[in-house]
Amino acid sequence: MTGTAIPASATFDPTAQLAVTGQGTQGTMTFMPAYMYDANSYLPVLDQYGDPRRNPGAGFASASDMMSRPLEPYRVKAFKGDLRTSFEGFNKLGQPRSSEFQEDTACSATDPRICTHSAPLQRADALYPPEKNATGGVLKIYCKAGDDCTANPSLLMGGTEYASYLETGVNLSLASYGIGIDPHAVINAITDIDATQTGTQVALNAAIPVTAALAQPNAANTADIGTVTYAWTTSDAAAVIANPTSRTAATFTFSTTGTKTITLTVTDEEGKVSSTYVTVYVVVPPIAIAWTDNAGNLGGTINVINLLPTTKYVKIYFGDGSYVTQTITVGNTTTSQTRTYATAGSKLIQVYAYNSSSKQISYMQQSITVNGAN
Repeated sequence: MTGTAIPASATFDPTAQLAVTGQGTQGTMTFMPAYMYDANSYLPVLDQYGDPRRNPGAGFASASDMMSRPLEPYRVKAFKGDLRTSFEGFNKLGQPRSSEFQEDTACSATDPRICTHSAPLQRADALYPPEKNATGGVLKIYCKAGDDCTANPSLLMGGTEYASYLETGVNLSLASYGIGIDPHAVINAITDIDATQTGTQVALNAAIPVTAALAQPNAANTADIGTVTYAWTTSDAAAVIANPTSRTAATFTFSTTGTKTITLTVTDEEGKVSSTYVTVYVVVPPIAIAWTDNAGNLGGTINVINLLPTTKYVKIYFGDGSYVTQTITVGNTTTSQTRTYATAGSKLIQVYAYNSSSKQISYMQQSITVNGAN
């Protein structure tokens, strides 16, 4: 800002008299004590530049340092064209930029002339000096985190808008970004294909889906508050893992039976690690039996799935003292059988499977309900 600065060793008294009236050789004059006047003529004393010479004692008291006390809202006012203010800085691209902090208004309610007065320098302008494009408009070069401003340039913001976003639209709580919050690895329950056996049974040569709970959940439990990575591993080096870094879409396919360990490791934005594991038992899928009841009679269809590929003969007991033996093509894993019962009610279906040597290789039983009146 150009003009005479307030001395660092003095303070300004805003209650000091701003104007007095006196008699001089030029008649009655109104003059400012802040400036020096000739004692006889009352005309202003000019400096070497032709400007009125300031009276250094007017309105000031000694023994004070402005830099050591709180900033006061001084405002400098002058006729338009006599005052220029500017802050110089560098934008985030390292380019020098300047920002004016002045306003043009009417000199007073009774004076229509335009005066310029200093205005507060906005923090946004100091941190993010305004950018100008080729036509003098606001140049928008800032982008919010998470916005794809390359694909959608309309999301770009100017310096003042971006500074406002940083100061009002950004949560400054470290905990809101997971800082200081330990992650916790949790594997959700894995589907057990045979609840009659101890432990979790999973099928051989089938993709076993696994999912994990959020390691740093927000209040709504809809997302992690921090940046968390998920990694799935297993004790079976021959297993195939699909999507091993997905929290919700990973699968394991085991080619051998036996006990296997599935491990989940989570790592947060601070590098903190949490791990957990579950034990599963890879088995040949047990035979599954389902009954499709006919409408309006005592008949229906028994469906058998998950037969071993080596099955040659299947014996089905209907639960009413009768049975049937089927011969199927080796490699088929399903079969079905229609049946009409004499009475409605619960029936215990038993299925025995044999290989081509007539050796039993699997068995399953399942209770069904014959309605007959549906």
